[in-house]
Amino acid sequence: MGFVHNHGEMMRNIIIMMVLGITILVGCKTKEEKKDIDWEGIKTTRDGLDDASFNNELFTDLDTLLTEWSGAQKLRDHGNIHSAEKKLLELTRGHFSEVVGALAEGEDDQKIISSAALGFCDDIRAIPYLLSALNEANVEVRRNSAMSVGHIGYTDTPQEALLGAIESEQDEAVRGMLYFALSRVVNDEDKDKDKSLPVLLKGLEETSAEARNHALIGLAVVGNLNAANVIAQKTLEDKEPTIRYNSIRALGKIGDRTFVPQVKKKLNDPVLPVRKMAAFVLKEWTGEEYNVEFVKKSTQEESE
Repeated sequence: MGFVHNHGEMMRNIIIMMVLGITILVGCKTKEEKKDIDWEGIKTTRDGLDDASFNNELFTDLDTLLTEWSGAQKLRDHGNIHSAEKKLLELTRGHFSEVVGALAEGEDDQKIISSAALGFCDDIRAIPYLLSALNEANVEVRRNSAMSVGHIGYTDTPQEALLGAIESEQDEAVRGMLYFALSRVVNDEDKDKDKSLPVLLKGLEETSAEARNHALIGLAVVGNLNAANVIAQKTLEDKEPTIRYNSIRALGKIGDRTFVPQVKKKLNDPVLPVRKMAAFVLKEWTGEEYNVEFVKKSTQEESE
């Protein structure tokens, strides 16, 4: 199965491709109406599920679509990305019972595929199955499950499960996806949002750039003024351009204008998108406009 066999390389490429898009997605999320959901009850009652047996052809099709999606992500081929996502949505919704059943009880290959595919179903019934799968022995199942929780992005997802998984998870790549999931479900209207703050701040110390970046995005969403100092100290000068970009964006979202001098220094960053973000935030703060297109002409722009 292509997705299963190429999954490690695919994950490294996808994470790099989607980080800036995640920033936009997080900024655009709106708070759903609060619902009293019995998450474990969904699994106990099997609400809306039948007892369909596993269909090998289904998982072959899902594997093919996931492989196509990951390939399109690498090429930034938005047409094929959206096409694969639409087909994955239709297939996972049409065979929801089989897919969640495979995640709970299938073979490893089926669990790997189903844990990734459920991220495209846009159905909150998948969340308790995905949260349970964070305890699976297979590292790829745990990583995919965290990624899928983030893809669904339901802001009433129980944060305690993600926070606990981050604390206990030994694999750095899985922790990176858990930070991604947390960044997508935390919201600035949640009365318990500060529970995530110590974990997200600790995430800025990860050696993995992907993990640091997802933790940073989560901090921007939480918008806690107490986090601003740590963000400025630990991420404004990060060697990774994407993290410097999101560091400036996070400070802008938090709105602490005492960091104007530090952000002004980033107007001379060697990477154009970072300079543009610095100019954008400074304009929001001070009303001044900056032309950053031709700063450091001799520096070859790094691509993001």
